[in-house]
Amino acid sequence: MQTSCSYTKKETHIVSFFGMNNELIKTVEVQNAELYMPYTPDNLKKYTFEGWYTDSDLTVEYEPQKVYYSFSLYSKWTGIYEGLDGYQYNTGVDETWYNTGAELPHGINYRST
Repeated sequence: MQTSCSYTKKETHIVSFFGMNNELIKTVEVQNAELYMPYTPDNLKKYTFEGWYTDSDLTVEYEPQKVYYSFSLYSKWTGIYEGLDGYQYNTGVDETWYNTGAELPHGINYRST
């Protein structure tokens, strides 16, 4: 009696995560056709996580989808600064940091000119 065993490796894809300064922070292997929901990182000191984007210019927000190819996700962070009154303020949409790694100094009054 002859027995045989066959093994078929399932197709997988790599999702690459990029943080501030477009530095690679993590890769995840995902099964083909798996619905993928990315992780949510903890907020960083002085920054709030705003979401994952499919382009490095942070214009196309990632929508959970089935994975059929490898791709990259880029994190968007909004700067927070502590005012002279001791409260923390979100710098708002116009002051969003796009993967620059810049930090807002404490106690500085930013004004438009």
